[in-house]
Amino acid sequence: MTSLSHSGISNPTIRMLSVLSLVTVASPRKMGLTELSDRLGMPKATCSLVVSQLWSAGYLDRDAGSRQYGIGPRAAFMPALGLVENERDTKLHDGLTRLGKRIGMPLSLIQQSTRSAVVVSTYDPCSELAKLGRRRPLVAPFGASLFAFASDE
Repeated sequence: MTSLSHSGISNPTIRMLSVLSLVTVASPRKMGLTELSDRLGMPKATCSLVVSQLWSAGYLDRDAGSRQYGIGPRAAFMPALGLVENERDTKLHDGLTRLGKRIGMPLSLIQQSTRSAVVVSTYDPCSELAKLGRRRPLVAPFGASLFAFASDE
């Protein structure tokens, strides 16, 4: 959190960005509130408030069973826009691009959350259907046909 503290950005904004950065870049796995708080050096009550706000806004996704947080539908496309970068997302986008060129067709990578599906990477940025960040609710027929056999991972 300290690298942003002298940049003129307000403390609440720094806290939000710190949580988003940790969840989208530093760790591809979901984390509980205690781990988030410990890794950020943020008081647990403060972290809880920030995480709650980010979850309500769709930037974090929460597993109801484990109460762990991961990338939400609104934050899922951030790596593809270059706003954050991690090795996993770079490899996924590169693979999608190679496959799209090889078969000569537009492709989209869609991430499922508990409430919706969002385009997180694409090989055809001109397509209206494949715009980064485009969100669809997980309701039939879209959710039923595409995610009927999707694993929880």
